[in-house]
Amino acid sequence: MSKRARSYVRTDCGEVKELKILLSAGEVFSHPPLDGWPLSTNLRCMADYATERRRLQIAVGAAAGVPAGVGLWGVLAGLGAPGSFADSHYRYLSGVLVGIAVAYWSLLPRIERAGWPFRILTLIIVIGGLARLGALFASGGSPSIWGALAMELGVAPILMWWRERVERMDPGEPPRYARPWG
Repeated sequence: MSKRARSYVRTDCGEVKELKILLSAGEVFSHPPLDGWPLSTNLRCMADYATERRRLQIAVGAAAGVPAGVGLWGVLAGLGAPGSFADSHYRYLSGVLVGIAVAYWSLLPRIERAGWPFRILTLIIVIGGLARLGALFASGGSPSIWGALAMELGVAPILMWWRERVERMDPGEPPRYARPWG
């Protein structure tokens, strides 16, 4: 009985095609370039990956600027009631926002390899957004909250999805999982 093992290689912008089949006793059947795809196709995909990665880095860097700016403002300005618990807590949470922004910025150089830290940071943002949404339903709120909710429940998850997509496009990495988001 012959053993069969399959080896997969990225062939076109993140798509995976079967390339080698290991038969018995070390015999290897190697397929030529699939469907006659020229080398220029693979170079184009690598350029697409680099462009997409750079755009993601710029978008995440800019989006992280929002909590950094708002958080820094909150740390410096406070609530206007010095010495109160509410002012102290407000400044603390503003500092946490700055820390989250710095954490996102620290992931930028190797963003395609920073899956778990990016997901955890995004989860923290989404949980905070859900808490804000609950407060909005419980007690109403001003229209200024909608901008924050858009960042927390819209922009952050979209950037996480985009990062997952860029990771799957990485031509230097073997596929690790199926495409969960399309």
